[in-house]
Amino acid sequence: MNHFSTLLADAQSMGGVLRKAGEAASDVSVRKCRNASPALDLAPSLVYLHILAENLIDSEKKPPAAALGNTTDFVSNDEKISGDDGLEFGEKSKKSRFILLDTAKKLLPQERITFCMHSLPNKSTGATVEQDIETGHSFIAGVARCGLGWVCPVCATKIAMGRREEIDNALKMAEKQGLQPYFVTYTASHTRDDALEANLDDMKKAIRWMRMGGTWQKIKSDYGIVGHIDSWEITWGFSNGWHAHLHEVIFANAGEEVKDLEKRIFERWDKSLSRLGLFASEEYGVKIVLADDDVASYLTKWSLKTEMTGISFKDGKKKSYTPMGLLALAEGGEKWAGALYQEYAKATKGKSAIRWSRGLRDRLELQTESTDQELAEAEQGRKSRTLAIFSGDLWQEVQRAGRKGIIGELLVVAGMGKESLDVWLGAVFGLEIDIEGHVKRRREKIPL
Repeated sequence: MNHFSTLLADAQSMGGVLRKAGEAASDVSVRKCRNASPALDLAPSLVYLHILAENLIDSEKKPPAAALGNTTDFVSNDEKISGDDGLEFGEKSKKSRFILLDTAKKLLPQERITFCMHSLPNKSTGATVEQDIETGHSFIAGVARCGLGWVCPVCATKIAMGRREEIDNALKMAEKQGLQPYFVTYTASHTRDDALEANLDDMKKAIRWMRMGGTWQKIKSDYGIVGHIDSWEITWGFSNGWHAHLHEVIFANAGEEVKDLEKRIFERWDKSLSRLGLFASEEYGVKIVLADDDVASYLTKWSLKTEMTGISFKDGKKKSYTPMGLLALAEGGEKWAGALYQEYAKATKGKSAIRWSRGLRDRLELQTESTDQELAEAEQGRKSRTLAIFSGDLWQEVQRAGRKGIIGELLVVAGMGKESLDVWLGAVFGLEIDIEGHVKRRREKIPL
């Protein structure tokens, strides 16, 4: 059953409950929900579900407005990122991401992720709920972002999209210059008992040694290699423990024989690993494909730029998990997964997830690279309309509601418009949006 069918079925099955609570059922305007008293326990999650269902029903009856994108999916095609265990990291999964953020904060109490989407750098100005004019996507302005791309399920999505755009621009400029991008994956031997931090350190040393000396310079000269982009992928499995491997895009001459390049790089890679007491199989140690070949067959449904930037949300095999998959398991009560996630956070702290070789951006005539923090905050520069303005005190009250993923839930409803957000705030918190857009407490309760 797809997302729409599931929500609709749930909403219909709960219709009787909504009616008994004095709320509007699926055949009544959402606007009538205003008449419910916040003093009653009206099951806010049912109101949330009802609002979703009403919008989904409307989207089936008529095409969505161009400015709001695809209402049924709550996300345009270019901003949907598939994730572990069937999650989709787009508009409709915002609540899931914020639930995971709440879990990450508990697991990493000493890290700056604890204030992400929570603290207000300027409490006097509060926080505002914005809606992108072009896409209809909602976001919060005026709140702090941690910018931790390795561990934060909210910031990582924004950072990944920014990095993906940078790599896409690099591919376009390389094509204009007659350069061919080659996609390379490096793997090395490891055991279930290896600590992730040691695994990563060994891999980084081997990569650095591989790129040193005259032999590597000869390879660069023979194939016209002008630079590369590195990206780490990390998974954990029951059989082999932590598995860190490196993806790389090499920009070089077009028309080179891939197998010859693969063989020469493998010889360097194997020699570097041997210095650390490690080894790589000749079959899998170094794999190279042309980036404009059928990359999908090599990276399943992932495009080149998604593989390089969205790997933290990549679907894991049934016997292995990405870090975000481990975080989801921890959210479900699996303490062992939470401990592994903490180890992952410690091992990756301060390290770059994506790195460009020196001079490559200049060669491809690209702008200065943005930091993770800048990318995490980039959405606050969108052209948007303001739906609601929270004072510092009321924003903190929402945060302290004690419901996991409450901000994600707020954002999903906000993506459906100011009216839906007003209904939701009234049902959940007894708040309303006044004519000027400020969020305030209801002055009086309207009896049913």
